[in-house]
Amino acid sequence: MGRAKGVYLNSKGIEILKQAIDNLESKNKGGKALADILGNISGASIDRLKAGKQAVETRTIKLICEGVGFKDWRNYVIESEEELEFNPVLLYPCTERFSYLIEDKTKRFVGREYVLDSFDRFTQKNDRGYFLLQGEPGEGKSAIAAWYAKTNDCLYYFNIRGEGQNTTELFLENICLQLIQRYDLKNLLQSNKQPKSLPVDATKNSSFLLKLLSEASKKKENDSKIVIVVDALDEVDFSSQDINTNVLYLPKHLPEGVYFFLTSRRDVAELQGRLGFETSQAKINLADFPKSYDDIEDYIRDFLRDEEYEDSINAWLLKQGKDQKELIVELKEKSLRNFLYISLILPELANPEGIYKDALIKELPEGLNRYYDKHWALMDVSADRLRIVCVISRANTLYTCEQIAYLSGEYDYLKVQLVLNSWMQFLDKRRDKEGSMLYKFYHESYKDYVFMKEEVKLACGDPEETDNRIFNNIFPSDVFI
Repeated sequence: MGRAKGVYLNSKGIEILKQAIDNLESKNKGGKALADILGNISGASIDRLKAGKQAVETRTIKLICEGVGFKDWRNYVIESEEELEFNPVLLYPCTERFSYLIEDKTKRFVGREYVLDSFDRFTQKNDRGYFLLQGEPGEGKSAIAAWYAKTNDCLYYFNIRGEGQNTTELFLENICLQLIQRYDLKNLLQSNKQPKSLPVDATKNSSFLLKLLSEASKKKENDSKIVIVVDALDEVDFSSQDINTNVLYLPKHLPEGVYFFLTSRRDVAELQGRLGFETSQAKINLADFPKSYDDIEDYIRDFLRDEEYEDSINAWLLKQGKDQKELIVELKEKSLRNFLYISLILPELANPEGIYKDALIKELPEGLNRYYDKHWALMDVSADRLRIVCVISRANTLYTCEQIAYLSGEYDYLKVQLVLNSWMQFLDKRRDKEGSMLYKFYHESYKDYVFMKEEVKLACGDPEETDNRIFNNIFPSDVFI
């Protein structure tokens, strides 16, 4: 483990923290316990911080204080001369990019103990190996991976196709750097370069990764495990590696004490022949766990207790003479055990101007695809809009209006912007460093749904030609990039 300077809260900060915790516990009587709200922060860490007698990590103070609503905690921090052990994997610059994803995916995480227990049994039974969790879009694979990463001492990497964060090179570079920092393997870096860097072939095959895993296995404590979480194998850009090789160049063999926790959609054609492991393996399917319906119910109940939505949901129910119990029963069945469906439709029901504001409970769509059918109908995609849809449904990153116009062959920027404006509720929007607005569909699974529409595929034409035009990102000088 690494070492770093610890920090305290001063006496005024401790007083504010204690009051915030008392207020929270009083407010949540009969609801969430403090431990649930603060996730993986131990009670001992909270007690140490409140006592002010032992330093803790800055990250721990941040999570505790912000978790209880003490937002300006930084004004009350005192740095200690005391060194303390900490979990350095939480501080790596190479995992920081996933922090927003982990927080988003675990925001309302419930249950799924049956999956985590399956992985624990696998690691107890085998001294190394690959554990593959499979499921359909929206069933919670990424949420489980994020929860494990958040609550365990492990290394992790999330493939994010929509952000171009899904190449073999990026994965190997990231995980190799995590291993080097976590297990102090800097001696394996190229010393003839300043600053020291990975060997030139580190991202060309699995050799360097396997070397690092072997060295890390020797350095770990006897009873400890090296767990590497890798999410969304189905989103990997397979053109970024040689054919007839394992996905992400994952090694066929693993050193003792090394485990990979992998997730993927079911029946992905591109993964056929790409999981050639000659070590212990286990594969579980989320569809095989009927208990997930109970988790769906817990998720709905948790949402309905949220002060932000409680009143508006109750008002929607009151209009049709229904209560929360009836909503829970109906949504639980309509969800088809899909968490994404539930997470999307509940805020819509709470929105007084949402697309279901006048709908009856029995009229709500069943399952994620039916939910997407409603969105597709509301987008009102006429023939002259299909090329715009084609670009957004095939893009592996966010684009500006000008870029979408150029790639779609529609050079009337105003027309494209008006179309995008009419689709705002179905788009993820963010600004780049220059202040330009960027767009993509709000979820990868909706993007896939749209591309599978026959009219969209016809508008896109030859898939290879379309992908070459879109993925090469070649724009004329008058298109902002």
